[in-house]
Amino acid sequence: MNKSLNEKLLMYETALHNAELVNAIKLSMENSGYNEAKLDEGKILLKEVKERCNIVTDFEKNLRIASLAYKKVKQQVNLTYNRHRAITKVAMDTNKPALKILRIDKNPPKQFASWLENVSVFYQTIAKDNGYQKKLDQFNLYKDEIEKSMATLEKLKKSYESYYKIKGLKEDSTKNRNEIMDKLSHWMNHFYIIARLELKDRPQLLESLHKTVKS
Repeated sequence: MNKSLNEKLLMYETALHNAELVNAIKLSMENSGYNEAKLDEGKILLKEVKERCNIVTDFEKNLRIASLAYKKVKQQVNLTYNRHRAITKVAMDTNKPALKILRIDKNPPKQFASWLENVSVFYQTIAKDNGYQKKLDQFNLYKDEIEKSMATLEKLKKSYESYYKIKGLKEDSTKNRNEIMDKLSHWMNHFYIIARLELKDRPQLLESLHKTVKS
C-alpha cells in the first residue's frame, strides 16, 4: 500500500530522530558513516520538504478562494448578460445586421474564451453606439446598467486571470516539493539499507526507525 506524503514524512522524521536518540542505533549507524553530520543531510532535506508542503498548502487554499470568486462573478455576468441579450434581441428584432454585429444572432458559444469575447463585443458595441442605446432605453435598459455590466465583466476577466496565475504557481510549487521529496526518499532508502545491515543482529531496533520487523 502506498503511503501518503504526510505518513512518509512522519516516518522519516521519527527515524532520523530516533537514530540520534537511541544510543544503540546511533553507535551502530556511526560504524557506516551515519554520524551527526550525515544525519543532518537528511534532516535538512526533511525541513525543505516540510517548507515546500506549507507553500503548496497555502496555494491550494488561495486557489480554492480564487475559484469560488471566479465562479461567483461568472455566474453574475452570465445571468445579467442573458437578460440583456434577450432584451436586445427583442429591441433589434428587425435589424438583422445589428444582431450579427452584437453577436446575438446565434446561440452563445460554450467555450469560455469565445463566450467572453462575445460578451465583451456586445457591451462595448452598445456603449459606443447611441442608436443601439436609444432602442434599449425603450425597454428600461439604460446606459448606467450597461456600464455597470462592463465593470463586472472586467472583474470577471481579472478573477479569471488571478485563478490561473495561482493555479500555475501552485503547480510549480508542487513540482518543486515533489523533486525535493524524491531526493529525501532516495537519501532515506540508503539510510534504511545501512540500518538493516548494521542492525541485522538486533532487528527489533528497526521498529524505532519506523520499520516493521517480521516476528
